[in-house]
Amino acid sequence: SNGNPRPEEGLIVKFDGKHWVDELQRIWDQKVPFSLPDKDVFKIDASANPPQIVGWYQHVGTVLYNMIVNPVNGKVYVSNTEARNEVRFEGVRPADSDLSSVIGHLHETRISILGDENAFRDSVLHRHLNKHIDYDRIPAPTGTKDNSLALPRGMAISPTGDTLYLAAKGSSKIGVFKISELEDDSFVPNAADHIRVSGGGPTGLALSKDGKRLFALTRFNNAVVVIDTDKKIEVESHSLFNPEPASLVAGRPYLYDAYRTSSNGEAACGSCHVDGDVDQLAWDLGDPLQDSKPNRNVAQQDVKVLLPYHPMKGPMTTQSIRGIRGHGSLHWRGDRTAADQGEDPNDVVGAFKAFNPAFVSLMGRDSMLSDSEMQLFAEFAQQISYPPNPIRSLDNSLTPDQKEGRDIYFNYRIREVNNRTCNSCHRLDPEQGLFGTNTKISNAGQSQQYKIPHFRNMYTKVGMFGRAITDHIVHGDDQLMGDQIRGFGFLHNGAVDTVFRTLFPIMSVEQGRKLEQFILAFDSNLAPIVGQQVTLTNSNFARAQGRIDLMVERADAGECDLIAKARVDAHQRGWYRRGDGLFVSDLGKASLSTDKQLRNMVARGDTAALTYTCTPPGSGVRMGVDRDLDGLFDSDAAVLSSVGRVLPGKSSMAAR
Repeated sequence: SNGNPRPEEGLIVKFDGKHWVDELQRIWDQKVPFSLPDKDVFKIDASANPPQIVGWYQHVGTVLYNMIVNPVNGKVYVSNTEARNEVRFEGVRPADSDLSSVIGHLHETRISILGDENAFRDSVLHRHLNKHIDYDRIPAPTGTKDNSLALPRGMAISPTGDTLYLAAKGSSKIGVFKISELEDDSFVPNAADHIRVSGGGPTGLALSKDGKRLFALTRFNNAVVVIDTDKKIEVESHSLFNPEPASLVAGRPYLYDAYRTSSNGEAACGSCHVDGDVDQLAWDLGDPLQDSKPNRNVAQQDVKVLLPYHPMKGPMTTQSIRGIRGHGSLHWRGDRTAADQGEDPNDVVGAFKAFNPAFVSLMGRDSMLSDSEMQLFAEFAQQISYPPNPIRSLDNSLTPDQKEGRDIYFNYRIREVNNRTCNSCHRLDPEQGLFGTNTKISNAGQSQQYKIPHFRNMYTKVGMFGRAITDHIVHGDDQLMGDQIRGFGFLHNGAVDTVFRTLFPIMSVEQGRKLEQFILAFDSNLAPIVGQQVTLTNSNFARAQGRIDLMVERADAGECDLIAKARVDAHQRGWYRRGDGLFVSDLGKASLSTDKQLRNMVARGDTAALTYTCTPPGSGVRMGVDRDLDGLFDSDAAVLSSVGRVLPGKSSMAAR
């Protein structure tokens, strides 16, 4: 790397059944003070009160997508992928090179079979669905990807229990397997056993009772296709209404489509960035054959010199694609930046397009995507948002400890960083779309310079308790911590187990604990109330009032739009709560109800159930009363459609 020494970073280790070892088989047990039993699937006695765990299956897969029970033999089939993050480095390798690389071989597509229903911890068979791939050949030979299946999602099993259907979202196909061949691993990957579906991106599957028709939801075009299982062909396609903007629809395939974006058809960006989020792993994706490159980003004011980006960057946890809008350069180091092309370093679209070389160095393609394709992908990506923080109270209030932690965050001046506050660097400014970052590059006391990260997903990283004794990290709880559910925690490499351990000794233990509580309950793009629902019935009429009151309160605070849905006289009806507190019906804009009148519909028997939902701000009209935003409300449109003409009193609406 231009003669520059590599930064001092850690290693990814894997448990081999006896020891934690690296790729050279060196033992690191003393640095991993916990165990990872990797219990993936649990057996629960649902008849017990309360239900009881009666067993589990270990090592089923890295990312588990779906499960199905064979109605004949009782075995469970799990669609999953198995990550190979223990392998270091990315990049194309010369034929005579012995350097490792995960190029073209990141996540293997599998179905795992959970056997004996009386087994407690074992009896798992793994079936690699793409065993035809020669991973040493990069790019893959012509025709390889035609036989591949990627991103395995929903499954269905024939009533006779002898055929399994698998939705391969990343291949736009349905894989068809004979159960006997799947179980004895005698199947041969072959495109002739796949059913290609129009639209692309199949996810959910359902079989007719007689097994003659297979229904698949195709996510790329939001449709349901019907497949003749005898002929193995698509015979119908039914489009569903889709309120998404065209840019979302056009860009979505680039996250999932392994046929388009990889060489061998097995992996896509969505293999690691699962549904635009993360796989909960760290990867060492440096490249010893590359050179350092200059850092052209904007630095924090105390950074005197921006250091070059070294290609041997060490392990780094997968970062989410969610919430990148307005966040400038990307990656932990900010090394994907529009500044490399002479553009604004705060341009997130330009930064996202700088990932294009990964389609060669990781996916094994012989060329990058076109600029227009990357533009579509980038426009899609920046519209993905973070969900509400489930740690935060639904009324958006803070507990006493969280509140004190917030005060520390904004007001406590840290001597070690020139008496600045946490918020000086980790800026919380929701109106500007900033949730813990100021988008600049910082020294941060690490071996490399990093972009200051946001805090919206910190709560998702809890679950690895136990930390090896190292310099610069507070100790305590250093003993063997037993079974854990995660192998990676906080910071860029996931090596630190708790937020608190990163804060002390720059503040007292008490301050650190309270600040940790606030960070775990950190603000997100959407308020905690968004997505909450309650269904009002006669049986819960009194109990549900408080939750509805809370929804009204948060809607008044501008945190959500409030809608309601019910079946009235056998028809689906909807309402949207306006800013003045009145509910507008989807059957004529002039039809208004007070909050009390709407609730009393249940008490009067007008409907058996009234479901309230807090929707994202700005989406209430569409989700409540006018799904296609054409100005003609939903029930009005249904009435006009049913009679085929304009009814008296509806003419003004029809004219719109």
